[in-house]
Amino acid sequence: FHCHCHRRCRIPHDDAHDAAVDFDVAEPPPTAGRRRRRPPTATMDRSEEQLSVAKMRVISRRLFLVGFACLPFMWLVNAAFFRRYYSHPGTPAVVRHYVIASLVAFVISMALWASWLTVYYTSRKSWGVPGEYLTVVLPLGDQ
Repeated sequence: FHCHCHRRCRIPHDDAHDAAVDFDVAEPPPTAGRRRRRPPTATMDRSEEQLSVAKMRVISRRLFLVGFACLPFMWLVNAAFFRRYYSHPGTPAVVRHYVIASLVAFVISMALWASWLTVYYTSRKSWGVPGEYLTVVLPLGDQ
């Protein structure tokens, strides 16, 4: 039979050995005293890496253009991602242009969206049938 002094022991022992093992003394686990390392986490912070000028141009332009595909929050991502580079003297003017244009486009699109929601919620009932076609779920009591 195998020893019961610790879990990993695969050496066959006799009864005398098992009787000699003091089971009242708890052995520390194999990882006691060592700190567990956390797995690396992915973040947007790339402070240790510097983007090249060409890469900055490509990324800022792509994020700006993707915003026109009905994804206005990509404009906000563009402005947030390049906020560190905006005031840096080595940032090209094209990147600054895309960052400012992205921020302006985001603000305008959110103002238009908020205006549309206000108009829709205040006058949907007066539109009749077209207002009902625009409504995916009719609120209770509006039938």
